[in-house]
Amino acid sequence: LSLLPVLCINAEYGQERKLNAPVGSYTKRLFEDAKLLDAKILEEANELIEANEKEHVTAEAADLIYFALVKCAKHGVTVDDIEQELDRRSLKVTRRRGDAKPHIVKQLEERNSK
Repeated sequence: LSLLPVLCINAEYGQERKLNAPVGSYTKRLFEDAKLLDAKILEEANELIEANEKEHVTAEAADLIYFALVKCAKHGVTVDDIEQELDRRSLKVTRRRGDAKPHIVKQLEERNSK
């Protein structure tokens, strides 16, 4: 099973939940509470960084992708939009080095020194 159709199905689910989520739906809560959604994305990204075993990396990556798709759906971004952006980037002739932002490197260095 390819990842793209799965992402599309989940993104469509996110869009549907955005419009028709029942009261008490966690996804609806994420759409309505930007701080919660941003906190969950940050939390899951950190958990993915800390994961070192296949099963744990898999679980944390799935969580991060779910919350990222909710954020995309909230802002009207589709999987097609993301795919087009990735295609656009792959066509660039010149590339930046791809280094991480300095403050992110510093955060990881501080975390690893503890």
